[in-house]
Amino acid sequence: MRWLTAGESRITLLAAEGRSVEEVAGDYRAWIRSLFLDLAKDAGARDPEQLAERLVLLYDGAGISAWMDRDPSATKAARSVATALVDAAIPETSRPAKSRK
Repeated sequence: MRWLTAGESRITLLAAEGRSVEEVAGDYRAWIRSLFLDLAKDAGARDPEQLAERLVLLYDGAGISAWMDRDPSATKAARSVATALVDAAIPETSRPAKSRK
C-alpha cells in the first residue's frame, strides 16, 4: 500500500490492481458490519447481531441522506437515533458506572 498523490483515488489504485468497485465496496461494507458487530458484543448488547444490523442501516441511511440532500445535519439525527438503539439494546448492568442514568 502506498500514499495517494494528487489526482489519485483509492478506487483508481484498486482498479489498477485488478479489483472492481463492487469488490472494494463489498470489502468496506463487510468491515463496517464487522466493526459494529464487534462493538455491540463488547458493549454487552442483548442481541449484538440485531444491533449491528440496525446501526449499519442507520449508518447507510445517514450517509446517503447527507450526500443526496447536501445536509450534514443528518449526522445529528443519526447520532440521536443511534443513542436510542444502543440504550435499548444494552442492559444497564452492562454499562460502565459513569454512563448509567
